Amino acid sequence: MKTRTRATVGTKKMGALDWVQAQLDRDLTLRQEVEALVDEISIEQDLIALREARGLSQRQLAKVAGVAQPMIARIESGKVSNFELKTLVRLAAALGARVEITLQTAKVRTRPRLAVLGRATAAKRVAAGAR
Repeated sequence: MKTRTRATVGTKKMGALDWVQAQLDRDLTLRQEVEALVDEISIEQDLIALREARGLSQRQLAKVAGVAQPMIARIESGKVSNFELKTLVRLAAALGARVEITLQTAKVRTRPRLAVLGRATAAKRVAAGAR
């Protein structure tokens, strides 16, 4: 018998998925972190699916792409959190695929942090605000 997990918010009961969605709706930073993790998983799964569809082992793919087999294993298992774009392009090319990158405008506009703008720009903004 399967039981469903329920969370209570105030007097309203909600299922676990509803609760997770409510948390994501409430916290933009959490939503962005979750979306980034999902994107990483998607890349890993796409690489595995392409490799298997081509009938290649990790060792064969590594040889064709010019990367070490353990690197392929780590990428596919999600143990590499930050590998270079050129590595992804090499793997895609070896699998007869291509990499597409899209930039989209953010849904929520945030103010740039002063540290990102640099000290000179930050100093000018502070001076302008003091006038």
